[in-house]
Amino acid sequence: MRELIAKVLANRLKHVLPNIISSLQSAFVPGRSIIDNVMVAYEILHTMKARQKGREGSMALRLDMSKAYDRIEWTFLRSIMKRLGFCDRWIQLIMICVESVRYLVVVNGKVGDTFMPTIGLRQGDPLSSYLFILCAEGLSSILSKAAANGRVKGVAAATGGTQINHLLFADDCVIFSKASKEVWLAIHDLLLLYEVSSGQKLNREKTTILFSPNTSELVQEEIIYEAGEIVCGDYGKYLGLPTMIGRSKYETFRSIKERVWRKIRSWKNSFLSSAGREVLIKAVLQSIPTYTMNVFRFPRKLCKDINSMIANFWWSGNKDSRGIHWKGWDKMGENKKNGGMGFRDIDVFNRAMFAKQDFKVRSPINTLPADSKVSSLIFEDLHCWNERLVGDMFSKEEAAQICSIPLSWHGEEDKILWGFTKDGRFSVRSAYHLGNDMGRSRLGECSSRQTQQQIWEGVWSLNVPNPTKQFVWKALKGILPTRQNLVQRKIIEDATCNICHGDVETVCHVLWSCLAASDVWAESGSGLQKWICEEKDFFQVWSDMQTRLQQSKLEEMKGPMHQTRKNTKWMPPDEGISKVNFDAAIDKTNYRLGLGIAGRNHVGEVLFSFSSSKLFSGSSDMGEAAALWRAIELVMELDVRNVVFEGDANRVIKGVTDVRGNYAWMEQMYANIRSRLSLRHDWSMNFIHREGNCVAHELAKRALRVEREWCWI
Repeated sequence: MRELIAKVLANRLKHVLPNIISSLQSAFVPGRSIIDNVMVAYEILHTMKARQKGREGSMALRLDMSKAYDRIEWTFLRSIMKRLGFCDRWIQLIMICVESVRYLVVVNGKVGDTFMPTIGLRQGDPLSSYLFILCAEGLSSILSKAAANGRVKGVAAATGGTQINHLLFADDCVIFSKASKEVWLAIHDLLLLYEVSSGQKLNREKTTILFSPNTSELVQEEIIYEAGEIVCGDYGKYLGLPTMIGRSKYETFRSIKERVWRKIRSWKNSFLSSAGREVLIKAVLQSIPTYTMNVFRFPRKLCKDINSMIANFWWSGNKDSRGIHWKGWDKMGENKKNGGMGFRDIDVFNRAMFAKQDFKVRSPINTLPADSKVSSLIFEDLHCWNERLVGDMFSKEEAAQICSIPLSWHGEEDKILWGFTKDGRFSVRSAYHLGNDMGRSRLGECSSRQTQQQIWEGVWSLNVPNPTKQFVWKALKGILPTRQNLVQRKIIEDATCNICHGDVETVCHVLWSCLAASDVWAESGSGLQKWICEEKDFFQVWSDMQTRLQQSKLEEMKGPMHQTRKNTKWMPPDEGISKVNFDAAIDKTNYRLGLGIAGRNHVGEVLFSFSSSKLFSGSSDMGEAAALWRAIELVMELDVRNVVFEGDANRVIKGVTDVRGNYAWMEQMYANIRSRLSLRHDWSMNFIHREGNCVAHELAKRALRVEREWCWI
């Protein structure tokens, strides 16, 4: 029961931590990352190292607390929660969980007596981590107060930048300050106060201090003398990453390459199947450098070496053999739906990790003249873009993209969205695939790419063991060790099939056209009996095979589905109600969007119709939402009552009615539409298939052929 209560309290507590914990503490607080601390610390240490001149030196003190969790005084925990504003009932519940801990000591298999601790937090408890950073907030507060009073002056990463005097990650603390005896004594007094209050104890033998090069030797000697046992010098790593990078990045990060190599050479990995090696590579080997790549750009030679080691392991399965590399690693790194194996290219993934940090800190850049503002491109009274002015200032493609950005009717603040995920949030996965796609676009793409994607998706969705899927993948790629492929690699000399002794042993021959293979396909129940296929490429054979085996199911479904859609017709509304149909058509070549709207009454008489076109470079959903928005505006202008809006964009209609959905790019438009619909309770929305929306569809297509706005009443 105690564990259940502790978990409930922890889930409640973590939501308020961002509001009460200093931004200098990154551990266990939702929305904060360990990488933030590493990057700030690295920048400040780099600034200190580069500071060769100047009268004021600086120092960095890395604290090491001895048995941090075990020494927390319960009275201090109670006081800090009271000071942070927690109510007495909450504090009582927390302390019940903390003080109800019991311990047993087992010696030589014999269970000793139960005893109760009087201090400390139990590690592994869901509450302990959150309670510890509440206690650490006491240290952060006194250091921040000392900086505000001028007793401890922090260090800035750049001239005129924000001064940082400490960083915290749980019990790992680094203090940055001016290097002087007076400042050190002030820090010493603050640490002593924290030790006495919280029960924490500084481990002086593991605490290190680092001085900037411009700190005089006299000042260093004075501080070291006062510090006593504290070690002077570079403290090597901070949060698992090097604090200083030498001239050779390759040598600095060689240890990562060695970790990958040690994992590959593990004797257990020699017995893995190809499917097992795939899992090991993706889940273990390629994750080893991930943490470091968040902060540092690896040398290309190091990335190439790691890729090479992993490739050797994949193709050979033997730690001491290179094996035959039937496919380049750049091709193996493509997405499975594009014909690859989904392995990461370390260099591309490193750039994707850097893009994540760049996306977090980058702000929009104003490319207009210094005296111009984006608002000058907008008709504020109409809440729409000035297409003519935008077209004059930007290229046609850029103008279409700008004019496709929805504008809020409620004056909401602008926000940055990542354009390669559905929810608008940055993900390393999407950035990695974007990097691969950009590299592929420079080399050109196959015109049948979409068809090939369908085939690859079909292969990987088969309900068969993973080794079988990999065998099919190798066959479709033409990289099975057939005699023809071995001859091309100069391993053997004769490419003739050993079974039929008639044809060259290609992949297609082995799996399809050889007499032995034909007997297998001719067995009863195979679905391919009496099927004649003269293709020489196994990829095409597989494509035809996939189509043939699916044809029977498609023919069973095609009849009733086609008949149902064919019978869909526009249905008139009830008497006293008007039905307004809307649709959009997109011309991607000329960056135009056509809008079509038709309003009819209960007997089918046309009340009004409308068509217009505008600059556009967006998705079909954005176009359909724009058509719905224009239909609402038109109905308001004509003051039509009791209206049913009907369209063939099911996703748009669901997006408008689903207030809980996260649609990112579309949310602005959906919010505008919802606000208008909420003003009129006699309005509703309905979905209909394209076959019942023909009039609006034809009007939208007609709009692409004219540039004027037309309205018939």
